[in-house]
Formats: sequence, structure tokens, C-alpha cells
Amino acid sequence: MTFSRFLHLSVLTVAAHATPLNAFEYDYIIVGGGTAGCVLANRLSASPSVSVALIEAGPTVFNDSRVLIPSPAGLAWGTELDWNYTTIPQAYANNSVLTYHAGRDVGGTSTINGMVYLRPTADEIDSWSVLGNTGFSWDSLLPYFKKSEHFQLPTDPRPRAIAEASYESSVHGFIGPVKLGWGNDLAPGVFGQALNTTWQSLGFSWNADPNSGNNTGLGLFPIEKDTVLQIRQDSARSYYLPVIGRPNLHAFTNTTALDINLDSGKSHHGPKSAVVAKGVNVILPSGRKQLLRSKQEVILSAGTYRTPGLLERSGIGNPSILRNLSIAPKVPLPGVGAHLQDQWLVNAVYNANFTPTSFVASYNAKPLSASVTAAELFGSDLDTVAAQLYADIPAYARTLSEASNGAISVQAQEQILLTRASLFFDKKVAIGALTFGIFGGNCWVTLPLSTGNVHSSSDPSDPSKPLINPNFLQLPWDLLVQQRLFSLLRRVLASPLVAATLSPNTIELSPGYSLLPANASLPQTTAVFQAILAPVWHAVGSAGMRKREWGGVVDEEFRVYGTKGLRVVDASVVPVEVNGNPTSLIYALAEKAAEDILRDCK
Repeated sequence: MTFSRFLHLSVLTVAAHATPLNAFEYDYIIVGGGTAGCVLANRLSASPSVSVALIEAGPTVFNDSRVLIPSPAGLAWGTELDWNYTTIPQAYANNSVLTYHAGRDVGGTSTINGMVYLRPTADEIDSWSVLGNTGFSWDSLLPYFKKSEHFQLPTDPRPRAIAEASYESSVHGFIGPVKLGWGNDLAPGVFGQALNTTWQSLGFSWNADPNSGNNTGLGLFPIEKDTVLQIRQDSARSYYLPVIGRPNLHAFTNTTALDINLDSGKSHHGPKSAVVAKGVNVILPSGRKQLLRSKQEVILSAGTYRTPGLLERSGIGNPSILRNLSIAPKVPLPGVGAHLQDQWLVNAVYNANFTPTSFVASYNAKPLSASVTAAELFGSDLDTVAAQLYADIPAYARTLSEASNGAISVQAQEQILLTRASLFFDKKVAIGALTFGIFGGNCWVTLPLSTGNVHSSSDPSDPSKPLINPNFLQLPWDLLVQQRLFSLLRRVLASPLVAATLSPNTIELSPGYSLLPANASLPQTTAVFQAILAPVWHAVGSAGMRKREWGGVVDEEFRVYGTKGLRVVDASVVPVEVNGNPTSLIYALAEKAAEDILRDCK
């Protein structure tokens, strides 16, 4: 594949970086040119009379083959385009230090992720209202999912291929910026036929459209790519590239945001007013420090791992944590950096007949995944399992409240856990996911209860480095669900039909039955999972959209509590972990936020 058709973009990039007449003063300043930041840059700069600055720590990568080539495993992982974070030692997972990938370029993590487009379920979004987000619902957010989406219809003419790559047109958008779809060869093949037959023989269903608000069942999910050009469709290519020439949009690439410039809001008469965001202090590529001034708003879109640190270094956060960092508190928000949730997976790798090339080709053409409910996982044990979880919730709430450093009370945390349990058992929302491929498969708990945190480092040599602590395996519920998921994954992959398509003599190489026997106890399983787990990199919640007294950082219109002119729009505002993959949700939230911002600032 050649990329000469993209080389002309370098000329346009220069125009996008021209210095405005009022140097370093803008109506809106967006910190972070990632998935959400590019959406905001596009929408907020639509009026020529509105000036917008976009600050991004990395470069533009429109012509970089490591980004352009569609791949389930980021070709840019571990490079200069990846923040390549590590966690603090995981207390519940053998003190393991885990790698966290995140995009460090215009487009952010959408340039290096697995390109999966899977939305959360309708019941999950509806449950956000319990957290204090009045008016938030699946129905209210669906127009923004559709607004961002350019759904490309299947082109494979074979009847069975079209039947399996089905969709509900009423829930999709067809003229939005983000192109997504399947490959041009959708015939299910021997592996797909064996998998679907086996899946349904076990009593599970086929899902015609996992993005319809109900993701339960086995289905083909679309991926974020241009199916004509066969290239990745990231946020930069979808939202930023088409408007790169706007003279009112100034992109500061290779520029580091240090903190937010805040007016303390001191008043000589009457009560203290809200702190006002006046701009952002940055380090330009030249190494010079500069204040970018905001006339309207500053919007943080630096992501789940970096947004909390920017707030903390500006004096917004948990006062006890700020004082430990020698930062004077300006706005007490204990929820900053708290309530981080992520998923973790376990792989089952077989001695299958595949190469890296065939694996990528299979993924791009026919990506298969399944989501299962508690009822499907636990079967006749469901009532017993449910009763045990409800009995454990008070203790779980105390554990999470104590670990939050005062961000949330036991009572509030208990209400959140009860809401989650209702999703599991009453609403029958999926609680686990499995993916299948010609290598084997993997599985993860989609709605974990374990909760971690992310805060600024006290290391003077790198204060911007986030201390990431997902707290994997903190609560027993997550382990119980993962144990059942892995047993189901093994049942499917070891079935005669599926096994025959993987290899003539199928053997599970990892973890292997010698390490993890089929009849392993929960303690045995836990020990193995502690050793082999890997992050899914779907972290959310570190600047959560929830009631302030429940540890919230932003309200339902993304405004940071206790401030004016400051919002957060990225994955960090998602209040609790969700099914699907966060990118689809981030696009929808950013589209909504852009409308909220423009409406408020008229």
C-alpha cells in the first residue's frame, strides 16, 4: 500500500498553525487533541468568528503507516506516539506493574487502539440519572451517536454474509465524520460457521446489531476504518483533518499543558465566588513557557489518566492529596482522580494455524465478539449468586469508600452498587465479554465493581506522570464472574467444531490445563489470573459525571464543580465502567458537549 495520496497534508498543516491577530488569546482552549479534543476542535470552530486553540503533546500523524494500517494491536505501541504508562504495583495481583497504552498524537488513543466500535447498552446509560445526571438517557444520547457516525454498508453480495453482518438502520448515522464498517469479505468461513453453530447449541443467541442498545449475544461488530481506502478512521482523520485549514483554529502540537490559570474568585463583599478558568500555561516546542488566554472556556480533554493531574496541579482536587503534593487547594473536589475503573482480560491461546498477517486480515474482515448476562453465566446458580452479592454490598461499599480517601461516603457507594446489581439481575445487562479469533480467544468482566484511582506524581523530575492504580481483583465479585467467563470461553474453543478449525490437534498453550485445570477451585483460578491478567485499556471515571456529594467532578453538562469557564470532556467523565468500547461513547459525549458549550456561551 502506498501513502503518496496523503502527502499534500503537510502544506495544510502550516496554515493551521498560523499565529492569530490576538496572539495567544482564544475563545476556547482545548487541552488534549485526542478522541474528544478533535471533535470539539471541529464543532467549536465551525463559526469563523470563534477562535479555538487545540493543545496536543504529540505530533500530527496523518501519513504515518503505524496509524494508517488497520490493526487490532497498535503498531505504534511502545513508540513515541504512545505515552506507554505503567501502573503502580497492583496490590491484589501479585504487585504486578502493568503497561498502559495511550495515544500521544493528534487523534489520541483512537490512533493506536483496536478500532472497535461497540456502544454501551441502553439500560447502562439510563442508569446514569441515578448518579445525578438529570435527563441523561439512551434516547437523549442516541442522536449524538448517530451524528458522529458514518456507517458504511456491507458490500459483500453473498446472502449469508449480508445476513450475518446485519444492522438496524434506525440506530445508525450515515453522514457523520467517523467511518466504520466491516471488511469487504464477510463470508463467515469455516471458523465463523463453527463458532456460531457451537454458540447457539449452548443456548446462546446471535445478535443482529450489538450497537442497538442491547449487546447480548454473539455478533459481528464494526470497526473504525475507511472500507474503501482500507485505512484506520481515527478522530484526527474524521474531525480535525477536514477543518485543518480554518484560520480560526490553531493547533499547538508538541506542546505540553502544565496547568490551568485560575482566578481565585476572592471577593471583598459577600460569599466567595466560583473560581474562573482564565487560560492554560504551556511549554511550547521551543521550550518557552507561555500563557494561552481564554475569553470563554477551557476544556480539558487530556483523557482518563492525564485530566486528573491537570486539575490537581491547578489546585482542584482532594485537599489532602493536594497538600501532599505541596499544592494549595483552590477548589475542594475529592472525586478528582478517584473512581477509576478498568477491565482486565485473560487470554486462551491455542496452537492454531495462523500468522500475524492472517490474524490481522481475519480481524479486519470478520471481528467476532460475544456478551453474556449473569443469568447466562450462572444458570441455575443465579439466585444463590445474586443473594450473595446483595449480602456483600455493604462490605464492598465500606471497602470502596475507605479506599477513596474521602471522595464518597459508604451510603452513597452502597447506592451505586445496588444500582449496578439491579443492572445485572433485573435489567439483565451483559456483565462479561468474549472475543474469538483464529488464535483462540479472551474474556473480561465488562462491569467490574473493583475501583482504583489516578493522581499526580510527587516526583519533582516528572510531576505530570500519572500514578495509575486500577485496583484489579480488589473485590471477589469480579473474580467469580471472570472464572465463569473463562470456563465458557474454554467450552466454546474446545468444542469439536471450533477446535477442528483451529488445529488438527488442538492444544491450549496458555494458560494450559496443567496450570489451570478444568476443575480448578476459585483460589487456584485467582492465583493464575493474578499472574496472567492484562488490562483492556478501557479506563473511565477519574473525573466522573455524578453528584458532587457522591464524588463527582463534573455535572451533566461537563462543567467542573466550583468553577466557571472550565469543563472536562473525555473518557474520565464516564461515571462507571460500561459495556462496549469507550471510543463510540466518547464521540457521542463530545458531540453533546460541543452543543452544550456553544449554547451556554451565546
